[in-house]
Amino acid sequence: MEKGTIHIGTFTAKDHHVLVEALKIPDKRDSGLLEAVRHVAEAKRLLDGKGTLMEAVRLFLSEAAREKNHLPREAKTEAEFTTSYDLGRP
Repeated sequence: MEKGTIHIGTFTAKDHHVLVEALKIPDKRDSGLLEAVRHVAEAKRLLDGKGTLMEAVRLFLSEAAREKNHLPREAKTEAEFTTSYDLGRP
């Protein structure tokens, strides 16, 4: 209830549980649940079924470590990157 207005929504027990648990997850940047969902949706769109979000994060981190250690790496466009890497492997 906000400013005397009642907001009503219909949720299944499972929907309610997921929402309550998601709201419990701490976020130091306080970007909120809605922003997190937007980021996940955009990441999934960019991945286009070529692996999971966590696989992409692991690949990104391994590439960042490679750059930090000055190991040679080919420059890739987004299209080349998503088609040339097997995101299923670390």
